[in-house]
Amino acid sequence: MTLIFDIGKTHKKCLLFDADYQLIELEEQRFAEIEDEDGFPCDDLTGILRWMEDRLDFFLKKYPAITHLNFSTYGASLVHVDQKGKPLTPLYNYLKPLPADIRKRFYQLYGPAEKLAQETASPALDMLNSGLQLYWLKHSQPEVFARIHRSLHFPQFLGFYFSGKAGHDATSLGCHTALWDFGKKAYHAWVQAEKLAPLFPAPELLPTTSSITYQDKKLMIGYGLHDSSAALYPYLKASDTPFVLLSTGTWSIALNPFQDAPLTQEELAQDVLFYLQPDQRPVKAARLFLGKEHEVKVADLVEFYGVDKNAYRQVAFSPERTKALKKQESRHFVWQQLPGPGPTHASWQSLSDFTTAYHQLLIELVDRQVQSLRLIWPDLNKQRLIIEGGFAKNGLFLALLQQALPEVEIFTAETAHGSALGAALIMESKPLHSDFLSENYSLRKYQGSRGA
Repeated sequence: MTLIFDIGKTHKKCLLFDADYQLIELEEQRFAEIEDEDGFPCDDLTGILRWMEDRLDFFLKKYPAITHLNFSTYGASLVHVDQKGKPLTPLYNYLKPLPADIRKRFYQLYGPAEKLAQETASPALDMLNSGLQLYWLKHSQPEVFARIHRSLHFPQFLGFYFSGKAGHDATSLGCHTALWDFGKKAYHAWVQAEKLAPLFPAPELLPTTSSITYQDKKLMIGYGLHDSSAALYPYLKASDTPFVLLSTGTWSIALNPFQDAPLTQEELAQDVLFYLQPDQRPVKAARLFLGKEHEVKVADLVEFYGVDKNAYRQVAFSPERTKALKKQESRHFVWQQLPGPGPTHASWQSLSDFTTAYHQLLIELVDRQVQSLRLIWPDLNKQRLIIEGGFAKNGLFLALLQQALPEVEIFTAETAHGSALGAALIMESKPLHSDFLSENYSLRKYQGSRGA
């Protein structure tokens, strides 16, 4: 049996899987945020660790058959520990603003920003580039920095906390950290110049687990995974056909593990980056704030047309309505969350009713989604597209996407625990049966509209 801690920004979960990776138990906890020394909200690391220790003890007593333990967490977060392994700082929030003087000094020394972004496959994102968090700490709190023995990404830290072993985690290192030179496959020159590399575990390929004794019990413990990479892993493990994974929610993130062409400045400007798989192979990814834009625009439509806030869930695909709207070739929405050109004035209020306006909104959002997909998927006819998350349940979105990509096989997948399952699967190398995805992810081929 395998126990996984899946630590998200909002929900902290403890999941137990049996030998066939069927979910046995799930516990979920939410923690109130605390504040760092500047009054900025951050996760309560002490409270989270206390809860994890309590749950681990509980499950080990209840299920003596547990043999494996691993972790998946959100990215762009570092824990800095002293020689005794004690955290020295709060778990700083990656949304914390980077001081302007720190940013200016950094890019004066190691820029220009565009060149650094291209070399590290990391769009300039301030604290979302976790390497800049450490740079900021070094130059704003030198007395704290001087006491750092190790700087560990959050998944690594959890593995270290329970095992005492600091292992390398490529999936966190490759997540827009600005630390890794993808061309040289080494820490970037600026990391060396600032003498930061010794604070990180050596970037070498390691076994995915190590053996520990925890309270007189032998366990195989993992080094942890970044949650997006963990969610991708089951598809790589179980699929023998090339694919692109479109993970949808607040962010729509397209992941192509079969495309590793070097990033261009144009791609970086459109939020294309690389992740790393556990074996350090790159995964080309394109991010789009599609779910957030959808949320904002639906709220506007609901207020204007006076319908229920969930009315969009009942809107079925209408071929006739879609054909009429596409024939007009008009754009009615001004984007707040999406980059790129578009109308300067909204005109959707001229549409006759909510159903028509929602069709138009989805037509325009799907058009942006296809543009984003093309950035990481040069030949849209040679791979299948797997969609998971909120939009996998949106029939109108799926129908319009299939219309836009008539030669692509679209599959939908439903799972609430993909990251945890990926963290469990990587612990063992045994093969998966051919129906694993259909049984565990409800993976189904979409049979909707292909007509124009």
